[in-house]
Amino acid sequence: MLTPEPTSKLSMNRVGGAGAGAGRFKFFSPGGKLKPLTLVTLVYVLLVLSYGIWSYITSRNIFFRGIDDKLYYAASNIKHILPEDFHDRALERDSISEEENLRNGRILSDYVNKTGIIYAYTMVKREGKVFFTSTSNTADEIARGDISPYFESYEEASPTTLESFDSDSPLYDVATDRWGSFRSVLIRQKSPKGNIYVAGADIDIAEVNSRLRSLMWRSITVSVVFVLLSVPFVLAYLHSSREQIEEFENLREMLHQKAMHRTMRIEKKIDEFIRKK
Repeated sequence: MLTPEPTSKLSMNRVGGAGAGAGRFKFFSPGGKLKPLTLVTLVYVLLVLSYGIWSYITSRNIFFRGIDDKLYYAASNIKHILPEDFHDRALERDSISEEENLRNGRILSDYVNKTGIIYAYTMVKREGKVFFTSTSNTADEIARGDISPYFESYEEASPTTLESFDSDSPLYDVATDRWGSFRSVLIRQKSPKGNIYVAGADIDIAEVNSRLRSLMWRSITVSVVFVLLSVPFVLAYLHSSREQIEEFENLREMLHQKAMHRTMRIEKKIDEFIRKK
């Protein structure tokens, strides 16, 4: 005769199994395929990451356009700040007096303070070498009395700087010299009598990098916020799934109990029938 499994033990095994299964979320279905929720979550995260990268690149390009426009505006207006005939006179080392050089330095320094850049200057090239004909000075340099002299040699001139004397288009450069590291614009100009010189403007690369880091962290923060906003929806879905699983397990347990009860009744009747025989 068949002996049924005790009901209490059977109930505990089944309810315990249901609770354990409901408490864990499996990323793959039994067939080895990604579950729909897993796939949707991965796609969402990838979209958020793609948006973050796109946002940073777009913001970076807009930022550099703004920086380059500011540099171009600052450098292109130097010719209107210095005396009109300055580069018709600034031809050799002894062409400009110290007094005029100091005056030009003060004018350019005041101009720089209003435009938000760090240096504005002009240069000429003689026998393959570059010399400053005018330049602004920072507040620290002025306080130290470290004023750039007229016709100071620019020994660290980059290839782009040398090229700018022959270029009809503005050139942008990132270079390091004795004064620091800068992003610069270099614009070829002509004096009224046709003498070639280059007007330049610099911005400190540390300021540029600081701004780029801010843009990067902003994009990362926005991406993280979008991912976190999705967490409540995922948790709600998982909770709903667990409730459905528990309801299914309870229904299966109820049907199992009914089947066991009927089986015991049938076996009891069979035993009674055999005893009567």
